[in-house]
Amino acid sequence: MRRIRCNRRVCATAFGAVLAVALAACGGSAGNGSTGAVALSSPQSEQQLVKAANTEGSVVFYNSFVEDQIPPLIAAFNKKYPKIKVTSVIPGSEMVPRITTEQRGGKYSADVIAGSAQDFSALYSQGAIVKYNAPDAPSIPGFSLPSGYRDALYLKSTVIAWNPAALAKAGLQPPTTWEDLTKPEWKGKFSIVANSSGLDFYLSLISWLGHDKALALVKRLGANKPILATSHTQATTGVQGGEPVATATAYSYLAAQFKEQNPKTMDFAGTHPLLTTVDTVTLAKNAPHPAAAKLFIDWLMSHQGQNTIVTATGHAAMGATKENDPTVWNPGKMKATFAQPDVTVDQYNQYTTEYEKALGFNG
Repeated sequence: MRRIRCNRRVCATAFGAVLAVALAACGGSAGNGSTGAVALSSPQSEQQLVKAANTEGSVVFYNSFVEDQIPPLIAAFNKKYPKIKVTSVIPGSEMVPRITTEQRGGKYSADVIAGSAQDFSALYSQGAIVKYNAPDAPSIPGFSLPSGYRDALYLKSTVIAWNPAALAKAGLQPPTTWEDLTKPEWKGKFSIVANSSGLDFYLSLISWLGHDKALALVKRLGANKPILATSHTQATTGVQGGEPVATATAYSYLAAQFKEQNPKTMDFAGTHPLLTTVDTVTLAKNAPHPAAAKLFIDWLMSHQGQNTIVTATGHAAMGATKENDPTVWNPGKMKATFAQPDVTVDQYNQYTTEYEKALGFNG
């Protein structure tokens, strides 16, 4: 099979193995969050929290944002809280093993951690995070976190995207379901994220269809000779350039940005239900700046913070915001099925292996 290549391929394909090692080292199951994770006591009022945070003067933010998305977030936070310096650390696929290694060595660098549901699962399993809920933390029907954890920061949904100009040239109709991409006329003309970076897509399919039907669908997609991509950005950028005609795995926020730039080269369709994953924000165990950490989490989950996330990143925010692009997330019209953050290490290894095998991805 043809494969799209990029310089981030090694990092992306290694993620599954790295996460599996980190999970195995800390005992496996993502359902055990009791290992030493004791919530820090909260100041009695917002005024006391701000005073304590200003005294600490800084917060260290481990996150999975794109580098250029961070400055607008920090600038907006500092406009309200100018006395607190925010240091951003973006470990990428090394998020879980880095925090694991640091904490086991007695080094507690992170104050606030924002990452995928799977990162949350791994960190929760080893007691690397503690319970803290921002006042504006949302309740999300269909998505569950362990008791005491409610800070769902933003969502990412997987959609089918295509290049209208390339589609017309090929004489094809827009693919609006994944079954469309299994048809003979689409053989070799679409891409799919085929390594562990596509696991959120697969886990969402499992939540929707059940394991056996989800795997059967992925096998049918793989049998239709897709171009194998290693990231959602890579897959979507390829379609924007016209090669291939479509992708089975675009993030809706990115497809929407590309469509706004040039609707002749990008369009997309969400399915019903919308396959969705949630990124969370949590308080790190033994955070060196606990008051500033709580204040920063509170701000991220506030109306201002959520709006800033939408405008700075294009992600669909989960909390108190009215700024979401309705083509990306409209809870009044869109029903989501969520990749749940309760995958054990054995399940993670199983799903990664069978997903990559079904698509013919060899690492």
